[in-house]
Amino acid sequence: MRRILYTLLTVLALQLALAAVASASVQLSATTLVAGENQGQATVTVLRTGALSGVEHVYYGTHKLDSTPGIDYLNVGGLLVLGPGQQTATFTIPIIPHDWTGPPAHVAVYLYGSWPESLGQNNATLTIVHDAQLASRDPKNPLELSPPPTDGNLLAGARFYADRMSSPAAKALLADPNPRDAAALSFIANQPWTDRFGAWDGPDPGPAVFTYLRTAQLADPTAVPMMATYRVVSNQCRDGGRADSPSQVADYHRFVDGLAQGIGNFRAVLFLEMDSLITAGCLHSDGLSVRLGELRYAVNRLAAVPHLVVYIDAGAADANSWSNTARMLDRAGQ
Repeated sequence: MRRILYTLLTVLALQLALAAVASASVQLSATTLVAGENQGQATVTVLRTGALSGVEHVYYGTHKLDSTPGIDYLNVGGLLVLGPGQQTATFTIPIIPHDWTGPPAHVAVYLYGSWPESLGQNNATLTIVHDAQLASRDPKNPLELSPPPTDGNLLAGARFYADRMSSPAAKALLADPNPRDAAALSFIANQPWTDRFGAWDGPDPGPAVFTYLRTAQLADPTAVPMMATYRVVSNQCRDGGRADSPSQVADYHRFVDGLAQGIGNFRAVLFLEMDSLITAGCLHSDGLSVRLGELRYAVNRLAAVPHLVVYIDAGAADANSWSNTARMLDRAGQ
């Protein structure tokens, strides 16, 4: 009888031990992590469950999603060893500080190779928020030029950004193996380039603008990028000079808001709405009033961007009379 009881107790103990092992796991304490870009680092906690009686080993690592290692963060990887009774361990992911405002960047965080206990939740996403405060604006030197302009010309002394990777000439140079074309294409590719943003960037151009300006800053920090928008002109002439509807006006306001957010603290020169005045002659009076109101909203909204200089495109000299152009510029800039 005692032998039978002893055997039953032994079996029960083994079952309990096996159950404890089966229920033991190592996992990330959260599936989502958030850190500001000026926080310096993100701390990741690994949680161990079960009896905690032995030594546990687990590897960790990171991988880019839409982030860029060396710019947004530094990749890490290694081995965590949890001793008997130790329930948690941590590792950190260094975050590279900037003064950026704009779309967040995301990093994959993972665990692997756990032994002797099994892996539980082993994947998480770290969101790096570009949450810098907007800088103050110096109206006499918004581009932070050195030496600062002294004659009222806000562009005096500026050197403009030449996009040597994605401008049309740069792309042609990369695609054309003919050395006879290289000299001409190189000359063109080395000239300043104005990148355009419009309806093709979707309702919010912020991410595309942010990417362009971030690339420019990293490639040539002392150069000033140039941009242009082509969004407000939308078939009004073809449709008989009609005015934008209230919903279209609201869409344009959101477009401008996204543009401003994407620029953030970057330096830039913006040529606002190419062809917006050169095509004004086809608009009825209410259509012209609505368009100038849209431009006025953009001018006022973008005036708050710290390091931006905005010019409204007045068009070619033979498109409108100088007096009419001056009146439209005055109404759009109020």
